[in-house]
Amino acid sequence: MANATAVIIAAGLAIVACKDKSVPGDDLPPRLIPYMEYLSTSTVDDYVYFFFGGDTVFAGGIYRYDVVSGGQPELVVARAFAAAVSPCGDQLAYISYFGELCLIGLDTLNPDQPDFTLLAPVGPVGGATSVRWRGCDRVLFDYAACEQDSCYGVYEIAVPSLESKLLIRSGGTAASDARGAAIVYVSDAFTLNLQHDGQIDTLLHFHPNDRPISFPLLSQAGDKIAYHRVWVDTAEHRMRYDGEVFEIATGEIRHVADGATFLTWTRDRRILYSGLDSVKFREIWMTDENGTGHEQVLEYDDFYER
Repeated sequence: MANATAVIIAAGLAIVACKDKSVPGDDLPPRLIPYMEYLSTSTVDDYVYFFFGGDTVFAGGIYRYDVVSGGQPELVVARAFAAAVSPCGDQLAYISYFGELCLIGLDTLNPDQPDFTLLAPVGPVGGATSVRWRGCDRVLFDYAACEQDSCYGVYEIAVPSLESKLLIRSGGTAASDARGAAIVYVSDAFTLNLQHDGQIDTLLHFHPNDRPISFPLLSQAGDKIAYHRVWVDTAEHRMRYDGEVFEIATGEIRHVADGATFLTWTRDRRILYSGLDSVKFREIWMTDENGTGHEQVLEYDDFYER
């Protein structure tokens, strides 16, 4: 129950945060601390997809940014806060502000009125706290808004049949490799597991007094896992984040970035992450899988003409 409780709390915080990121025209005041998180990429383009909290000019929602060409970030779908791009690069699965799990095609975009398919009506109080793809025809999400432990876990939805099933009981924030052969997920916030061919292996297990694991993501080859861990800096009275990479074959853990959240892999095996630069805004950075050569690729000011 501890894991379910932790995820429910996280879901609640996410929904509250989303409702605090409105823009003029919404019923709630604008958030004064814009930030970028929930990163995703695909295997077919150079875009990074991310959630931007919005400000008094730009709507909150899912944006994409060309890491190579630059330019201004482009709104993909408004009023959504977590999303994942299909490995085939043609579809985006996302969680709406109301906790519903939806699917849109990336060939024709109408951000404010997207032509979407409802995958799972798990709103209106939240429920889905993460979304990832398993291959190009299945979507993984974890469901936390339930009264019994029996319904909490990782679910899989087939596209386009929309048939769903409970895949991993009492697991959360699951992700897969590009082929969909293996699934990595977190249990009890401190244990990292890998499911492959029906067999579950515990890869990492930290003490409950240690830093919890959040949002693991398998590399496209399925040989490495990137994730972030959170801890409380008692001296400065604030949360801090560390980005790490776990190598499955050797069991080696490498620290790759300070202040890193929501790590995701690029096509060339580098790592993008959302980094907290100050208390005022967030940035997106890139590094290699060894944590060297950090490069800023996007900051809040990039939303405006310079």
